[in-house]
Amino acid sequence: MPENQSKEENPILTKTVAEAFASSDRAANRIILMGAPTWVKGMIHRLHILGVAEVGMWSPILPTRQPGEAIALLVHPRRENRD
Repeated sequence: MPENQSKEENPILTKTVAEAFASSDRAANRIILMGAPTWVKGMIHRLHILGVAEVGMWSPILPTRQPGEAIALLVHPRRENRD
């Protein structure tokens, strides 16, 4: 991280979070995982095994402001009701 950039500023994380929560024309479900990087990675793989989401659908695992903590986001468009 550049010396003149405060620890609180992470433009990549800010952009990823902003994009995940940005309004769009389609409704979407969102899942946020925050914790130790190994836990986040493991949970992404467990959710894949359970059929929740493909591993490649998640954002990159990025560090948060807290040391030893990471975040990953999943935005999944909602399906239309097919009653």
